Amino acid sequence: DPREYALVAFGGAGPLHACAVADRLEMRRVIIPRYPGVLCALGLLSADFALDFGESLLGIYTDKTAADLMARATRLIDAGRAALAARGFTPDQMAFQVEVAMRYAGQAYELATPFAADQPGAALERFHAAHERAYGHRFADRPVERVSLRVRAVGVTPDKLSAMRTSGGAKLPGGASVSGGVERARIGEKTAGGMRLALYDRERLEPGDQIDAPALIFQMDSTTYLAPGWSAAVDAAGNLVLASARW
Repeated sequence: DPREYALVAFGGAGPLHACAVADRLEMRRVIIPRYPGVLCALGLLSADFALDFGESLLGIYTDKTAADLMARATRLIDAGRAALAARGFTPDQMAFQVEVAMRYAGQAYELATPFAADQPGAALERFHAAHERAYGHRFADRPVERVSLRVRAVGVTPDKLSAMRTSGGAKLPGGASVSGGVERARIGEKTAGGMRLALYDRERLEPGDQIDAPALIFQMDSTTYLAPGWSAAVDAAGNLVLASARW
């Protein structure tokens, strides 16, 4: 039921139509990211760097093969560590995830199962539990096959988005800003469709600011239309959170 969720509006034109779409779906909240027009690009730039290393190793999973898996996983982790170091990541910026693709003997599909080098026996129970969650049952007495081993080497990137958030500043009780409230961001008015709209510059908005409809909020990469019946507030991360008074 979409009414139980918030609508996220992004893209250059998405925030123009967000209120109308939310009204049609009877949704009460809309979230507009700080830079909606370049949301995907920002996500790409701020995402962690990852490399996958893998080996095929079809066979029955036993205590003996678990020891072999530990040795193989260690080699893949070492390869991942070297690859991340070559790309400039320091040891404290590295993280490693180890998974074994497992299945019951006779099956043609696998489930990725977390594998910890210090708890090799736990992987078997994790697989049984994962199979039960996915399919509603387990075959505790059936042999389990290991199909492949994968190590994901992650280079944790610094937070690039903090500097792009609105600076905020000292706040008074009730969300008012010491620097003049939302009026600091008001840049004029415009009549359109028989309505008088207030115009705002989003770059001047600060966390805690609130805007009443109808209004247009301009920024470099997009424009937000705040339709009648809606209000907007700026959260701590600089997102616009729109709320409907209708539902």
